[in-house]
Amino acid sequence: MKFDTKLKLTELLSELNYPFKIIRLSETKIIKNIGQISNTALPGYEFISQPTLSQSGGVVLYIRNNTEFHIREDLSCM
Repeated sequence: MKFDTKLKLTELLSELNYPFKIIRLSETKIIKNIGQISNTALPGYEFISQPTLSQSGGVVLYIRNNTEFHIREDLSCM
């Protein structure tokens, strides 16, 4: 994730001052099997990524800590 994008997200969450349970980002352009993903931590949230196989796409979920969830692998298109 680009530093300026994460900074803008962090600033927006601070301004809104609302404890979202799930934050979804699309078009992350995180490419599958291409290096280590860095700079993804968002305090209070777990990072879940569905990378893309191309130069576009990709989805990220930030799920608030202590929120119960499970990943449905049977619904994945990858």
